[in-house]
Amino acid sequence: MRKVLTVAITEFLNAIRSKTFIASVLLVPGLMAISVVVQAQMSKRVDTEDRRFAVIDHTGKLYPVMAAASDAWNARAHAAEGEPRPKYLPEEVVADADPQKLDRQRLALSERVERQELFAFVEIPETAIDENSREPIRYYSNHPGYSGLPVWIETVVNQAVLAQRLSDAHLNLMLLKTLQMKVPMENFGVLHQQPNGQIIEAAKIDRLRTFLLPAVLAALMFIIIISSATPLFNSVLEEKMTRVSEVLLGSLTPFELMLGKLCGSVAISVVLAIVYLGGGFLLAQHWHYSDMVTPTMAAWFALFLLMAVFLFGAVFIAIGSAVTDIKDGQGLMTPVMLVFALPFFVWRPILEAPESLFATVMSLIPVATPTLMVLRLSMPPGPPLWQVLASVALTALTTILVVWMAGRVFRVGVLMQGKSASFTEMLRWVRA
Repeated sequence: MRKVLTVAITEFLNAIRSKTFIASVLLVPGLMAISVVVQAQMSKRVDTEDRRFAVIDHTGKLYPVMAAASDAWNARAHAAEGEPRPKYLPEEVVADADPQKLDRQRLALSERVERQELFAFVEIPETAIDENSREPIRYYSNHPGYSGLPVWIETVVNQAVLAQRLSDAHLNLMLLKTLQMKVPMENFGVLHQQPNGQIIEAAKIDRLRTFLLPAVLAALMFIIIISSATPLFNSVLEEKMTRVSEVLLGSLTPFELMLGKLCGSVAISVVLAIVYLGGGFLLAQHWHYSDMVTPTMAAWFALFLLMAVFLFGAVFIAIGSAVTDIKDGQGLMTPVMLVFALPFFVWRPILEAPESLFATVMSLIPVATPTLMVLRLSMPPGPPLWQVLASVALTALTTILVVWMAGRVFRVGVLMQGKSASFTEMLRWVRA
């Protein structure tokens, strides 16, 4: 055991002292913080230029409404503080009755758009007010990715069409809006009763809390495992290629060497988890969401993280010992990474129905358990205790089996030179 601890401590110290590790620890949260700040600032500044557009109104009735709506919009845009937005400046173009001349009008407006005299132009069909009309509003622009103006035009035109149709039918628009006013709905949990008979009021459900915590924990699990377990492959392969492993095996067994590397990887994962969870907790505290992560949730996260690092770290070590160059190793790593990414292919339906049979079965598959069970545990009321214990038992047994198999592969592969092994050959080494 002393030799295993020596290897683990050496691996851990070599990792945390390296500039690459320090940069990666600081880089991920730093990039996330910078991304949040940049997006927040850019969202306030990206759409501040005035949008001048032309309107060809074949109905002859809707443009005045659009002009009045743009005046109201521009007044609010001018009064807004902290959230600047563009002004919408419409320009009426009277449509020519001759179809050929109308095409010329469209061409002329398109040329103005290309010269940036106009941002866009819109054409409202003559049948827009008809109840059975299916002819669309045509929006012309060379900025297909911009959605602010077309969404505004579509909303305003449809409101104007509705008002005109109601007016033609001699109905009151304000009365209709009153009759269509929706009754708001709020989500709550369920009520509980204390032993003394007192009924506890149901807690209000925050949709952000419901989906944010599971997604963050699942992503954090993925990042930590990739950051700590994947370098094991490079470490083993480098030591094998430089013949350092042959020197080490003169004083300890192959299994002790592999287990020491795994324990060092687990220690690195603990450091990463403390850094990322600590940073996340500070952010959550700033936004008044610090009560989302309970001590129980943190304990389950740590347990599943440790098993995941042992499970996938053992596989990466086995692959690193069985190949002789990085290219062959990457070919073997690809299917392993696809298996590792399996939870992210199914997380959406599990997030929507964490109590379903599909969610239960998927979270009991050992390679997917760490991520998916943490996902389910973070969503109240959480899975039944027997499912959590069963997932822990299955994952623990699978981890022990994988570590044992990896040890047998490592014993043969770490001293093998020349041709890289395939998965079939590695299985043969396990059975030998």
